[in-house]
Amino acid sequence: AHVRLAWIQITYYGVDKAIENIRQQIINFATAAGQPGKYHETITVAAILMVAHFMKTDQAANSEEFVQGHPELVDDFIQLIRTHYSTDIFTDEQARKIYLEPDLLPFD
Repeated sequence: AHVRLAWIQITYYGVDKAIENIRQQIINFATAAGQPGKYHETITVAAILMVAHFMKTDQAANSEEFVQGHPELVDDFIQLIRTHYSTDIFTDEQARKIYLEPDLLPFD
């Protein structure tokens, strides 16, 4: 669902606005669920940037087709993230609060 949401947002609004929209949607959802601390800035932004990267060379007509063409975004997401960061951003409190640029491999 997250990959599809990113594809739709990027397609309609571009990367920067997609990041802004999805960030706010996740924060609102986590807050409404009583877990505002669950939001993770670096993972959110990194995931959107990864989708944008794959979209550059993809001709998918819709989000479902895109997801089917890139199962690694769903099945191997954690490993994909780890190819970009030398630290464990999943447990890094700074990465939770602010977006950390990848230090191994850029997303573009």
